[in-house]
This record gives sequence, structure tokens and C-alpha cells, in this order.
Amino acid sequence: MAGFGVTTFSALQSHLSQQGADVLIDFGVQGSFLLKDTLLAEITAARVSLG
Repeated sequence: MAGFGVTTFSALQSHLSQQGADVLIDFGVQGSFLLKDTLLAEITAARVSLG
């Protein structure tokens, strides 16, 4: 995620949104990722590695 300017979990959180049953990670014109069948509550600092 560092290529998107995200180096901390707190910085990542501003790009996350729940879209029905999925989570969207949206970086605007730089692109986006859709995590299928995932709840926003499942995305925690303990489960995300930004290294």
C-alpha cells in the first residue's frame, strides 16, 4: 500500500468503505481494490500488513 501513500493502518482506514457484502479500498484516480464477502469490521490493524 506504500505505493498509494498508505504506510499506517490509520491512513488506510480513510480509504475503506462497506459496499454491500464487500469492502472497497478506494484510492481515487490511483485505483481501487474490492474485497469480496468481507465486513469492514474484519479489517483490523492486527489483520493488515503494510510492510
